[in-house]
Amino acid sequence: MILEAASFDLSSTLISGQCFRWNRVEAGKWRGIVRGTVLSAHQIDGLLHTAFESPGGMAEAGSEGLRYYFDLEQDYESTIRQLKGDPRMDSLIERCGGLHILRQDPFEVLISFIISAFNNILRIKRCVQGVARGWGDSIGDSGSGEFGFPTPTALSRASEEALRACGLGYRARYVLESSACVAGLGDAFDSLVDLPTGELRQELLRFPGVGPKVVECVLLFGYHRLEAFPIDVWVRRAMCELFYRGRETSDDRIARRAQREFGATAGIAQQYLFTGFRTGRGERTHRRPREVV
Repeated sequence: MILEAASFDLSSTLISGQCFRWNRVEAGKWRGIVRGTVLSAHQIDGLLHTAFESPGGMAEAGSEGLRYYFDLEQDYESTIRQLKGDPRMDSLIERCGGLHILRQDPFEVLISFIISAFNNILRIKRCVQGVARGWGDSIGDSGSGEFGFPTPTALSRASEEALRACGLGYRARYVLESSACVAGLGDAFDSLVDLPTGELRQELLRFPGVGPKVVECVLLFGYHRLEAFPIDVWVRRAMCELFYRGRETSDDRIARRAQREFGATAGIAQQYLFTGFRTGRGERTHRRPREVV
């Protein structure tokens, strides 16, 4: 299936720290598991070439589902024009152009970013894969080795010991408790999507293991609230260097500054800051920090 995606860059989007079930199989070619479906994708110029390697929710949704997932209908070009009005953002946008915010499953994002706390991307991916393998449904043939992300009910039935064995460490308890909370809410969890961002933030903060950074990630990557602004070690470094002349400052001040500078599309700016600095393409002047997200 071929989709027009002139302002979209597949690789920049998939390395931007917002998803953990995509892997590069060779230069420019990717393979991922999205909503219980194995999907392969690569991009040639402005065309996105995709193929469903298994049945599942994404395969049933077809091209419309793909356009929704990759957020191809969003007017990113106008957002980029606004961001490029700030010379501090110009080089990041030129070098990391085409970043989109994927439209992912909120429960998978919630659990993935609870796992992400004080963790690096490679380990997060391994942990998420272990959780899927342990409690998710097998995709396609029983021997394929691919698994969808577990349902809240299935994951709530895990043991803390088994989750720790997947590498989750102290996060295992939070994953178990939050999964039980979501399972207990049932349809009420799905209805959270209808809440205004402020109310949604407060509801998400009730889940075990969800703090200020994780909640912003869930808002941005799970609920597509583009005004959300997750602050991790890379974004903190970027904001301090670009907006505070290298001086350390608090996350609260950074968050307020981000809202003043970027407003309703702060989350898109955050992706450029994160990806540009993490991949070594930002104008860093200090020692590279230990990678955590």
